Amino acid sequence: MTTGALLVLWAVVVAVGVPRLLRDAAWPTRCPRLALAAWQAASASFIVSAILAGVALADPDSVSPQAFTHPFLSCAGAVWSALGTPEGAVVVGGGLVLALGVAGRTVWFLSTGLASASRRRRHHGLRLALVAHHDDEIGALVVDHPVPHAYCLPGRNAAIVITSAAVHSLARPELEAVLAHERAHVRARHHLVVVAANGLGNAFFFIPLFRSAAAAVPGLVEMAADDAAARETDAGRVASALLTLAHVPVAGPALAASGGDIALRIRRLLMPTSASAFSLALASLGVVTLLAMPAIAVVIASWASGALVECCTTVALAAR
Repeated sequence: MTTGALLVLWAVVVAVGVPRLLRDAAWPTRCPRLALAAWQAASASFIVSAILAGVALADPDSVSPQAFTHPFLSCAGAVWSALGTPEGAVVVGGGLVLALGVAGRTVWFLSTGLASASRRRRHHGLRLALVAHHDDEIGALVVDHPVPHAYCLPGRNAAIVITSAAVHSLARPELEAVLAHERAHVRARHHLVVVAANGLGNAFFFIPLFRSAAAAVPGLVEMAADDAAARETDAGRVASALLTLAHVPVAGPALAASGGDIALRIRRLLMPTSASAFSLALASLGVVTLLAMPAIAVVIASWASGALVECCTTVALAAR
């Protein structure tokens, strides 16, 4: 019971506190890759904590440092026995609903989101095969179109797509910056990060953490790609290219250079401000803490329960 309560408390803290901290902080836009890690760590911490809390409420012995010595049949027997009393049925039933509900919604929405994104990319790729031609000089698919646009179609057969108008309107250094931006998306597999954030946002739309993550992650992956392109080429070139490609809608299954808040992205490229070493160290420690805390909570609760039992036994013996 102690383990389950502590894990539930931690899940609530993560669900409500982390999005407020990340929204109010200045460092996420200065270090988008670390911010992406923080959102992912918070999401994982909440899901693992909620599932473990449900299991701990159903059978506390199955979530403890001695869990490997607790056979599955013993766990099933303990759960069945607890269901025989009204109080036990409420606690155990609630724990099973919590664990199975969180695990089930996570798996379902992530798998369907990944399948849907893959299907849309495949259909988009088939349409591209009819209208695009590969330009060996720039290493991308070129589509004849009067509007300047560039994006990547990620996945197993990833491709970078650019319109003929973009090729003609961008100077060569700017074109190289755009291509570097899209290659960064492909290398980092940003599409998986975005799909996961959107999937969890749909699964747990009633939880502030996942709503905020789904809103923040798409912009952060664009900033991370901007930084990668700036390191490979030049920040000014990336900003100039973004001005040319701004206000172009992004195709559903793609990641485009025109995505996110263009004004913010250009401002951070032209007027870069680095986060302090203390802020980055504190944020990195926070990511590690988020990932480790479910296990720490289990150990703390087990130690507290053991200490409480030992204390009560000592008092009882002294009273005799």
